Amino acid sequence: MNKKIAIALFLCYSILLSVVITFTFGLGDRIVKLTKNITEKVEITDVTVDISDSYVVGKQYSPKYTAVGRYRDPKLVFEALDDTLTVNKETGAFKGKRTDANETSGRLRITSEADPNFEKIINLKFEKKYPDDISAGYFAKSVGYLKSKIYKDIPLNFYMKIPKGQVYSESDCQLIYDKEYFTQIDENTLLPIKATEKGKTLSVTLLLGNGKSFTTKEFTIASLSAPIEDFDSVELEKVGNERANTVGSVYAVYLIKDGERVYSDYEISFRDGLAKLNSVGNVVLKKLGTEEITVTLPNGFSRSVTVDIKNHLEFPSLDGEFNKKGELILKRYNKLSLTAAFPSDATYKSFDVECDSEVFTVKKIGNTLELKNTKLGKGEIKLIVDDGKDRIEKTITVKVVPQLNPYEFLKDSPDRFVSKVFGHTFGFAVMAIFALNMFRFIKIKNKLFRLFTYSYAAFVFAFITEFIQYFIPGRTSSFSDLLVDMVGYYIGTLITIGICCLVKWLKGRKNKTAKATELTAKE
Repeated sequence: MNKKIAIALFLCYSILLSVVITFTFGLGDRIVKLTKNITEKVEITDVTVDISDSYVVGKQYSPKYTAVGRYRDPKLVFEALDDTLTVNKETGAFKGKRTDANETSGRLRITSEADPNFEKIINLKFEKKYPDDISAGYFAKSVGYLKSKIYKDIPLNFYMKIPKGQVYSESDCQLIYDKEYFTQIDENTLLPIKATEKGKTLSVTLLLGNGKSFTTKEFTIASLSAPIEDFDSVELEKVGNERANTVGSVYAVYLIKDGERVYSDYEISFRDGLAKLNSVGNVVLKKLGTEEITVTLPNGFSRSVTVDIKNHLEFPSLDGEFNKKGELILKRYNKLSLTAAFPSDATYKSFDVECDSEVFTVKKIGNTLELKNTKLGKGEIKLIVDDGKDRIEKTITVKVVPQLNPYEFLKDSPDRFVSKVFGHTFGFAVMAIFALNMFRFIKIKNKLFRLFTYSYAAFVFAFITEFIQYFIPGRTSSFSDLLVDMVGYYIGTLITIGICCLVKWLKGRKNKTAKATELTAKE
């Protein structure tokens, strides 16, 4: 091979290497993925489930599942085998349905989309639970909560005050009352039919299915002078700490005539179904929009009130790493998954995201953001909360920083590490083989200048490769990549020199053995 051919081969390979590294998007990633698919067989031997002996009906549980065996992604699928429970197919969250029985059971089946031979069935037990700190209350139309004085012919609605997170079945409750003064008109409602004598008080007892009793506060029944025939307006009085006129806020209904409250039985209706009545007769605003609430007396007289229902909009928080300037930190080569969590008092929990950046991309999956960087620098993402009526926006700066610690880079992005070694180090290691062969035919007497020229040739093509990648969408260019190229080049150099030295040594040893054999034969 002459000098011109050696130089031509080196130049052709160098140019080809720059093109391949620049335009083969994700080649190393695809090779890593293909290798993993071939070598990692999915084989699940068992699924361990964190469960207890029994659960309370009506309450949802999200136990933890761990697949045992060799697998990439077990892709577990959860299914209810009985109609006594409901199961989330993807997460395995389950809930026992309420029934009249004190105890029920249901079977949960776990299978795998990745391993069709795997199946596991788990028996779940559900029971009713009556907390000791349960209490009772009542509500009278036009009167309000727990008033000591109620009125004849105005229904009393009785209810349970249940601790948060507890469940019970109302069909297990029984009202015990004095039938001389009350009549029962449905499961949890009594109608006062007689005024109490002066000084006399009454009470009503709620008896639970487990035999425990809860007694309301004592009260008296008063007679109205005469049933009201009409009223001037409907007044809504907010109950609780929710913001006024927002979804989820609760209102008590009062009738007003001549500036004073009047009392009567009535019915409430909603024009568009944007609000509803709760179990104690209060109005709950449940959907965005304008609702007309109509109150009708037993004689048919009615009046309406209009409510403009709004959402309480809040921005979700992101569970990422932020610096002192409030910038979200994204380490280069990392794929960052951020979960967006809305405050508990937000009544609209959906958002959109816009990305204005050339250094990273963002993808929204449900309430999760997946950020993937393309190069170092800063960019912005805009969080948008828009319920169709109101809109708020918030801009977050994302800073892509270098991954300076090699150990962290290998730990956080092993596939990316292997891909980079394959795409850059291996390619420039092969370039070193061509370079050594080329310099065999280029006679440069000064050894220091020859070494400089040898290194400079690789540096030029490494720089050209990174320079071109800077202008290619989806590719990155950095000094660390250039260093990886040069490391690969010198690794190839050492390997090639080592192989040449080994071949030369073996050849010399063979010649020496041959000469010794020849001398022995002559003697």
